[in-house]
Amino acid sequence: CAARPDGSYSANGFDGTGNQVFEIPLPGRGHGMAFHPSRPECVVLARRPGTFAAVIDLPAGRAPRWVEAAAGRHFYGHGAFSPDGTLLYATENDYEAGRGVLGIYDAANDYARLGEIASNGIGPHQVRLTPDRQTLAVANGGILTSPLQGRDKLNLDTMAPNLSLLDPKDGAIRREYTLPADLHQLSIRHIDIDRQRRIAVSMQYEGDLSDEVALVALTGPVTGMRLLRAPAEVELRLRQYTGAVAFDVSGRYVGASGPRGGIAVFWDAAAGN
Repeated sequence: CAARPDGSYSANGFDGTGNQVFEIPLPGRGHGMAFHPSRPECVVLARRPGTFAAVIDLPAGRAPRWVEAAAGRHFYGHGAFSPDGTLLYATENDYEAGRGVLGIYDAANDYARLGEIASNGIGPHQVRLTPDRQTLAVANGGILTSPLQGRDKLNLDTMAPNLSLLDPKDGAIRREYTLPADLHQLSIRHIDIDRQRRIAVSMQYEGDLSDEVALVALTGPVTGMRLLRAPAEVELRLRQYTGAVAFDVSGRYVGASGPRGGIAVFWDAAAGN
């Protein structure tokens, strides 16, 4: 997803050599993409408080279907398909009630909205299917917003972010990870999951600008959330903000982007440094 020089937005596709093969105009800023597990298509979801999603036919380089968020909902920018590709789960805001939900869409029927389940928090951002294909991992950022107030953050003093593992059938909570109380302003944003079911978490801090805080954490099937620190000069360059996070293929290393600082940071996931 890109912002053009004239202020408009697009979804762009590139081949393996870096050549652009399509550019699809978007009505607003796009964010994440959910790739169908068996069909050559992906769904681009709007960044909050956007209400559009574009279903892109990748070989054709066009968007034959568009999806609009339900009344009283807007997208948060990410989605995940069920293992068989029949359902799409999208992170959404029920802004009148001030709660996060996962909208459920029928991928076999033009992405008609079937319903929703609670995300177990406020401001769900990224959702991922776990390797066992039985659980949805949801990063609840904890920040309350309303499209009636633009992108204003309405509850910084009472933020309560969490990482929730949910049953996709009914939204039942299988596990919830939280941060220490003094770090409640660390907004949990992006996640990745390795083959051992460890979850890497990247975060963005909403507290005092002078605070020095960890911005990446790891979970394990048994252990809680373990914060990964970086040298002070590196954390300073991150400017209290990390973006995407990912394990390498082996699962030994985890990296996070620092878009505000223009850097990427890597840790040894086994040693924690």
